[in-house]
Amino acid sequence: MFAHGINYYLKSVYQSGPRADITKRVSKRVSELNAALGNEIEHAYLFEYVSHRVMLTVPEGATAFLRTRRGMTGTSLKWTRNTPSNEEAAKRAARELTNIVAEAELHLAAENNNGYGNFSQYLFSRFLCFA
Repeated sequence: MFAHGINYYLKSVYQSGPRADITKRVSKRVSELNAALGNEIEHAYLFEYVSHRVMLTVPEGATAFLRTRRGMTGTSLKWTRNTPSNEEAAKRAARELTNIVAEAELHLAAENNNGYGNFSQYLFSRFLCFA
């Protein structure tokens, strides 16, 4: 997925748990963005739901990664033609898609609902992705 010479943009946000309504909204928007006339960006969205019991088998302080009881979601965008307009469109799409999830998390302020994700090709092939 992350080949040399291709442009990528990743953005992630936490979600307190699976929500079908949010998944449908994100899926619909990803489909619209990918089908848009003149689109040069491949949009994808990942919902990562891993058991916290499994994740926390290693003590929280033993790793550099923030591991909360929220699921990680995130968008991955890639494009080949490196232009300022493609880069700006990717950033706009990433904000729009992650905001759909963040704004649904009413008990967390959207600006405090950002996360770090180390998404590998293995993870993308194993979890629910919309492209």
